[in-house]
Amino acid sequence: MEQLDRALARQQQRLNPNVLNPVEVNNVEDIKRLVSQLDPKKNPAQRTIPVGAIVSAHDDATGREQQYQVSAPTKSKSKRDMLIEGLDIIKTRMESEDRYTNTTAVEVNGKPMRPASVGTGTLGKTWIDPLIKQWLGGYRNGVNICWDLGDGFVYKYDIYEHKLTRIEKD
Repeated sequence: MEQLDRALARQQQRLNPNVLNPVEVNNVEDIKRLVSQLDPKKNPAQRTIPVGAIVSAHDDATGREQQYQVSAPTKSKSKRDMLIEGLDIIKTRMESEDRYTNTTAVEVNGKPMRPASVGTGTLGKTWIDPLIKQWLGGYRNGVNICWDLGDGFVYKYDIYEHKLTRIEKD
């Protein structure tokens, strides 16, 4: 009986498999609810916490066990922090692309040469795009998070200014 009780207790502690499903956005209220979770007031900066450990390693020269104390500062990140980190990378790519698109060609060995293109931050897929889809049920356009509900409007969220806007779809 005791084993059955423990098995039932473990079963009750398990998460529902639906937790792994992406968020579904059906109306403007869903968007507002998701955007409210990214409010900077609700996501204060976390403090840095040092984590330390003692590592044992075998020294081949002496044949003895050596112990080393190691530590590293750690900081917990919220969804907002992770999204901003990914969008900062895209913003940097967009700025570098803008900077190097207007450069003049320099002739090298009779051929015009330009700096190599890093690619635009708006095109292509990055590691942040699946997180936006999973957590917010939207997609990325530049550094904005967007939703298209099929009502003739596109809803854009600027995470840096915490501003949601509605734009008429073309």
